[in-house]
Amino acid sequence: MEPDILIVDDELGICRSLARNLADLGCRIHLAGGGAEGLALLDDLPDPALVISDLYMPAMDGAEFLALVRERCPKTERVLLTGYCDLAMATRLLGEGIASRYVIKPWDPRRIRRSVEAILRSRGESADGDEDEEDEP
Repeated sequence: MEPDILIVDDELGICRSLARNLADLGCRIHLAGGGAEGLALLDDLPDPALVISDLYMPAMDGAEFLALVRERCPKTERVLLTGYCDLAMATRLLGEGIASRYVIKPWDPRRIRRSVEAILRSRGESADGDEDEEDEP
């Protein structure tokens, strides 16, 4: 079964961009425009491999959303995505176990892809193996 990845950001263009970058990893990628929508999608995704969430979103911020994901899906890896270089907040959320990693926007597409591949491998869910990894010329 293909692993599920949930991407949550109030800017759907960000979600779509990440999804395009990860599309050929052999995963089912789900997009949500905010925390409430992301939680609703989790009702149908009992154990997603990975949730990537923006930190600053209206109504429910990424910290609150990822804390709820941790409660509902404790084995799911959680990555915080932020456009702000708020290292103190990111460090706090990592220390509290709310997120396992953080990525600062704009991200390097190859770096985030390698991070996702490493997460999938660590869960034993690497759908396509390592054949898609390319070295920079």
